[in-house]
Amino acid sequence: ARSLGGFGELAPVQGLLFACLMAAISIGGELFSLASRACSVETVGVGIFGLASGCMALTAYCELCSCGSQPVAFNLRFASFLGFEVCVGAFQPCIATLRSKYVPDAMQSTINNLFRLPLNLLVAAGTVLSDVVPPAAVFAICAAAHAVATAAQLRLAFKAAKASDAKKTQ
Repeated sequence: ARSLGGFGELAPVQGLLFACLMAAISIGGELFSLASRACSVETVGVGIFGLASGCMALTAYCELCSCGSQPVAFNLRFASFLGFEVCVGAFQPCIATLRSKYVPDAMQSTINNLFRLPLNLLVAAGTVLSDVVPPAAVFAICAAAHAVATAAQLRLAFKAAKASDAKKTQ
């Protein structure tokens, strides 16, 4: 709320803002469906993480700089959050597809449980972090984390493309 300038001016339209964010998630799922027909799921993942990193970086930039007048700053931040929510919507089917492709069915529940504790620790750390550091730093950390995820996904995409090429030549 603080990064959007508080709720005072937005009180009458909070439901509309929430509906827009939820619609963006749905749009992300549909965009994943379209994109996965055109290229590999690994490549789609690179785009998802790259866009998420860019959206968080734009929000961090808007926190550091004024980004113009209040309406312009709000519009930039809101567009950034909408873009991020599109990424969230595309991420869910993408990760499900990747999980089914790379993690054997018999081991999925065990592997998911192994990742649950570190994931929850990261969420808790991020929640505490947002209380002690400025919003610009939190968004910059999120942008950096998504940049690292983009690099990891890019590596996976290259390995998948290499394996696909090797299968075609056999």
